[in-house]
Parts: sequence; structure tokens; C-alpha cells
Amino acid sequence: MDSGYSGYPTLLATFGDLVRFTPHFEMYRADAWGCGDVSEASLCAALCVDGACTYDPEDDATLGLDGKDVLAHDILAFCAYEHSTTNASAFWDVANRIMTECPAGVDPTTCRARVLTSFTPAVGAAIAACVDNNATHFYSAELAHAYAAGVATYPLVTINDQPLYEDWTCDEPISMTTCAPLSVLCRYLEYSNVTLPDGVCDPAYWQSRCLPPRAIDDCGVCNAHNSANWNLACRGCDNILHSNKTIDVCGVCGGDGSFDICGECLPAKDKRRDTICADCKGEPWGPATRDACGVCGGHGSFDACGLCFQADDPRRQNYGCQLDVDPDAVHLKLFLRGISAEAFGQSAAVTTLASTLAAAAKTQATSVHIKSIETVDDAIVVNIFLLPKASAEAGESENVVARLDAIDVSALVRQAYVHHEDASSRTVDVKVLSMEGGAKKTRTVPKAWYFGGLAGGLVASIALTTWFVQRRDRRLKSDMRQLFARYTPLVAMDEEES
Repeated sequence: MDSGYSGYPTLLATFGDLVRFTPHFEMYRADAWGCGDVSEASLCAALCVDGACTYDPEDDATLGLDGKDVLAHDILAFCAYEHSTTNASAFWDVANRIMTECPAGVDPTTCRARVLTSFTPAVGAAIAACVDNNATHFYSAELAHAYAAGVATYPLVTINDQPLYEDWTCDEPISMTTCAPLSVLCRYLEYSNVTLPDGVCDPAYWQSRCLPPRAIDDCGVCNAHNSANWNLACRGCDNILHSNKTIDVCGVCGGDGSFDICGECLPAKDKRRDTICADCKGEPWGPATRDACGVCGGHGSFDACGLCFQADDPRRQNYGCQLDVDPDAVHLKLFLRGISAEAFGQSAAVTTLASTLAAAAKTQATSVHIKSIETVDDAIVVNIFLLPKASAEAGESENVVARLDAIDVSALVRQAYVHHEDASSRTVDVKVLSMEGGAKKTRTVPKAWYFGGLAGGLVASIALTTWFVQRRDRRLKSDMRQLFARYTPLVAMDEEES
């Protein structure tokens, strides 16, 4: 017998005359399937008989039974129901025998002969005559009933013409927890003040019917010891009996998760609920975004100095960077290992760092600017500028440097990032590479030095020129003397010498 129906004969026999069982069968009008003329298509001939059609059980015309075979089995089971004194039990017996005696390849006549051997000759003859003479009427009546009842899906179980939308399965062994039709029948009959057979609607009645080789398991259900259903009815998803734990929609055993407004499946108390899709103002699916400066809904961008200011901030330097020579700017250069440039640049982390440095330097957080973040191997080098308050006096940058020198800036920066939630599990190493207050001052030279130097240079130049002229004259005289010596008579030379 098909899975889901094995308990129906027992159920009907238990309630006796209080319950009337009427079988119906799945079939459809041939013209609705385009098979008004069965001879027009071989597929229609395989699925339809006398204006009625049903599905191929294997959904393959080359394998197993065809739809017309199923229709032949249906009328055989119906005629057994109509012409047997036991009605319902006869129907289920025939349904079981058809499954075993009428596999694919057995023609309807042979199938009928095998099935009817379980009946007396007279009853068997009546069933055979019903099959031969009432097929067309049977198919028409079934189609009319399905149309009038508005049947749209199969299988379908109705009780007092009301569809059973709960689980319609009822397999052996029957119990109040495994056979939904039993529970529905008991509710109907008790509501109607009908006298019921002793205890049939008491769960203990069905448990007492548990016969070997079945036994009552720890869940109170009659099952076979070695079956997969043993202790299954009360076993939680954690594999513990009676734990009552089930798998939630997120796939977590014993969880209480559900889908939030962002479409994320999270536990009920998860802090991330409704936040993953939230904008910077906390509104789910909101339009607000953070600008380049990390300001929610802002209009900031980086200026010529690489510093981020709002569009109307007077400190912006759009056409050239003068920050490097600003006498009030304090330049702080940090080396950090253990945190990436992406994590360092997160708005919340930057805000924390700016506030920490500003508090230590006694300036404003808005005056702390990150000029550049450079990745070096597994570390980053960060250039930070701190500007004193706008109302600060001249030379305040030196005071800012003094304040920062008085504390451990490395420890301060490390603490700011370790306490940040995105870096709580990291080891952050921080070193201060340099810290300078203001630009280098241009050296002023006294005017006397310029004049003295000029005079000294002039004297040196004149002396050098004189020396070169005198040297030139001496060499010229020597050359001329040698030239005249070649043409002067020796006498004359002697005379001259004497």
C-alpha cells in the first residue's frame, strides 16, 4: 500500500458504522489535455480512456505503467468497493494486490484475474462485470464529482465534505500524533455528541495496540526498534530526547533567529539586526552617506594639502598647499604595525584618534588632520598635522609639541585603537618617527656681514689682479731679453759687460 495510507483500513474498521468511506480517483478531462480525439496522438492513447486521462506514474512513456493502466486499476478498485460487503476493507485489499500483482507489462485482463482470486466466485464475477460494463459511467462520474467539489490538488482527504488541510497521512502504527485524520475524526464526532467505541479517541487506546515486533519508544509512539522513526517524534535537533529544540529559520538548532528588515537572518537579540543595511544616520535603507571626511551627510573632500575639510571650511587650501610652511602646524609622523590602512581610515577609528590627540594637545578635534597614510610592508606610516586653536597666540605650536612630549604618544595612540571594536583582537605596535612644531625658521643674517663680506671680496680681487699683472710683466721682460741676446755681437756684449 502507498506510504501514507496503510493506517486507513484499521482506522475505518475501528470506527465501524460511525464512518463511511468513499474512494475517489485522480483523473482529468481528456479535452482539457488536448486529447478530445484519443486516436490523434499516441501519447493521448497512452494516458486516456473513455474521455478521462491521468498521469504516467513514472512520467516516461517508455517505462513502467501508463496513464491508461492506472485508470484500469482505479475502476477495478472502485468495483471491488461497490460489490463487496466489506466495502472499505475490500477497496484497500484490492489496492494492495494491484501493487503486487499488476506491475508494468501485465495487461488489464490478467491483472484483474490475479486480483479477483481473493474473492468468492460470485463476488469476483460481479466485480468483473462492473469493470466491463460501467467504465465509461465511472470515469464520467469521477470527473463530474471532482469538478463539482472544486478539487485542485491530489491527494486529497475530505471529512464531511471538508478538505483536510492538515497532514493527511495515516500509516501504521496509528497514534494520535502520527495520524491527523484520527484527530480530526475525534473532534468531529465528539462535537456531534456521538457515542464512540470505548477509548478510541484516547491516545492510550492506540498505544495499547502496539504489537510485536513494534514497541512503544521513549516518545510514546509505537515503532519498530530498528526503524529510523524510533524515538524520532520527541527528539530535538540537538539529538536529545524531549529537548524541544528545533531549527530556526536561520538554520540554527535551538535558535530564535529571524529575518530582519535588511533581509539578514540573525538571532533575536543580535546587535546587528536592522543595522547592516542602515545608512550613517541609522535609518535602514536610508540615503545618507559619509563624505570623504567621514561626516554623515557632509560635503567634505580633500584639499591641495591632502587634508579633508567641508566645502565651506575657511581652512581649505584649494589652489596650493601652504600647510608645510605654516608656523602654527605641528607635524606628527607615526609608524603603526598590526592595523591595515583600511582599518585605520575607518571614520569611527579616526574620530577616536583625533579626539584623543586633541585632548592631549589641548586643541580641537577638528584641528587634527590626517594628511597621508602610506603602507610600508606589513605596517603603515601616517602623517598627522595638528593646528592650535584659532584664538591661540603666536608660538603655540611649540606648546603643543611640549604637551605631546610630556606624554607617551605611542601608548596613547595604541590605547585609542585597541579599545576600538574593529581592533580589539589585534596587537597594535605604535612608534613616533618624528614630531616637529611649525616650519623651520629662515635664518636672518645682519647687514654688516653683507657689507664686510663685499669689501673683503673686493680687496682680495684687487690683490689677486695685481699679482697676476706683475707676474705677467716679469715673464715678458725675461722673454724679450732672451730674444735680443741671439742677435747682439759678442763684442758688444763684452763691451757692455765691461
